[in-house]
Order: sequence, then structure tokens, then C-alpha cells
Amino acid sequence: MRGPLLNVVFLIAAISCTATTFWDDLNFEPSLLPWHVGSSKELRESCINDQGRCPVSTAELEVKRCFGFEPNCAFRPDIFSFNHSKCHTKVQWPGVQNMAQQKEMFWMQADFGSLSPRLNSMRVICSSDDEKGGSYLECSDHLRICKAQNIYFDFKSFDKKRSQRYRNDIIHEGEVGGKCKHLDKELLLARTDEKSYLQSWGYELEHFASYEDFEVNSKHCDVIFDRPTIVMKLDASVNMYHHFCDFVNLYASQFINGSFSQDVDIFWWDTHHSGFGDAYFGNAWKAFTNRIPVELVDYAERFDSEEN
Repeated sequence: MRGPLLNVVFLIAAISCTATTFWDDLNFEPSLLPWHVGSSKELRESCINDQGRCPVSTAELEVKRCFGFEPNCAFRPDIFSFNHSKCHTKVQWPGVQNMAQQKEMFWMQADFGSLSPRLNSMRVICSSDDEKGGSYLECSDHLRICKAQNIYFDFKSFDKKRSQRYRNDIIHEGEVGGKCKHLDKELLLARTDEKSYLQSWGYELEHFASYEDFEVNSKHCDVIFDRPTIVMKLDASVNMYHHFCDFVNLYASQFINGSFSQDVDIFWWDTHHSGFGDAYFGNAWKAFTNRIPVELVDYAERFDSEEN
């Protein structure tokens, strides 16, 4: 039997939720709700038409709001961060002449403004006319964040027994792909310009290819993830400073994707032979999913046991 082929419904952080079920699934900070609903035309209209269930009042929606990463939303008084960010000490940053510029620089580099370059750089790499069976892959610049549907990873080359953390060599030619009618290989390779374990998906996606006979079924796949799935690389779980970068990045990815449902699977892409684990901060995952995260090494172990 071949190694597990995963139909990762959405790669990295792409959770889908329709407006009709949005209010039931939404797990969102109440103080941010008027901004979240008000910044989306679809959610705004849904809320107005469903005032019996929508937690944001019509009066609140009359106020123009945005976070700062949306189109035509610059750093101005009506964005969320303008009055929430506080700068108490002037710093000597290049290009910053006063506190107002310092505040805007912080917003661009460490707040909602930092999401805009990722969102604006998303481009389709693989697409298909077959909405149900075809594959889809869309990524930002440098392959830092991607959305995907009906793609596979084959872990037959991943030897868990001798594996260490932060490996870049577990996916090889023929071990990642889908069924694309249009595959922009040139764009894919151009976006592998910053290959690094914690910076991008360059090493894992550089061999992405289209296969005419690929289908998402038990014949081609040992394991199928049929719920929206977040696949993410992780920093050290024993250190709060390092690990909470993971949660901040995951939260930011939810904003980029525009959905916050907890009815998702989370796939920990960690290559250490003993797995990732999360003894100190494991409860924090409950803010993002109502399921126990699954680990990459568990699927390598599954393949080893089936071969023996």
C-alpha cells in the first residue's frame, strides 16, 4: 500500500463558512464583531436581513468600519487599530519622524495592516473546471500562505524513526499534487524564492504537479480530510515567546480567509520523530477548533505499520 495521501481541503489556514450558518458557527471576540461584520459586504447584508440572530445591531452597522487589510481601508480614524494602538515612547525608526508615523509603522508591520500584502498577493496556481473533483491551489507571495482543495501529499519518503525537527526534505517529486486543468508551474517556481521551514511552503510545494488520473477516493487516498483543514508549521512549544507566534499567525490567517468556524481539523506539520505535543499551552488550540489536532508523524507511523 502506498503512503497516506491527504486530501487537504484547505492548505494552511482556509476555513469556509457560508453566511446562512455563520452566526451559529462564529466564535469571535465580541468587541471585534461590529468591525468584522461591518467590513464585509456579504456579512453586513446577511446581518441586516437576520437581525433576530445577528449579534450586531443595525445601528452599529451604520458606522463605517474596517480593520485595515481590506481594500480601500488605509490607516485612518475609522479603522479598528487607530484608537486601540498606543505608543508611549518615541523610538528612532528609519523613516519615522513623529508619533503618528510611529503608530502607522507599527500597524503596517505588526497589526492588521501587515495582512494586506499577503492578501493582495494571492494568486491561483492550480485550477479546474470540475468544482467537485478538480483541484485548486492559491498562494501568496513566497508561498507563505495558501488555500487548496482536493490536493494530496504522499509521505512514503518520510522516515519517522530518524527524523528531526525543521526538516525540509520529506516531500519529493511525485509526492504532492492534484488534478488541474490549468497549472501555472512558472508562477509556482517563482514563488519558491524564500524556501525555509518556518517561512514558507516552498520545499513542500515546489514539486506540485497535475495528474490526470488523480481522484479523491479510497483508491487513490489512504486518508481523506473532508472537513476544512488547517495545515501549519510550528515553532517550539516549550517556549511561550516562540509558540504564541503560531497562534498569532493562525489568528491572522483566519482574517485573511474570512472565517472563524471551530468545526475544522488542525494538522500539525512537525517533523520530529516524537511528534509536536503541547503540554504547556495545548488548551489554546480550543480557541480555534473543537477537535484534537492531528500530527504529521502519526501518518508516517501509520504507513510504517502497514508496510510491516
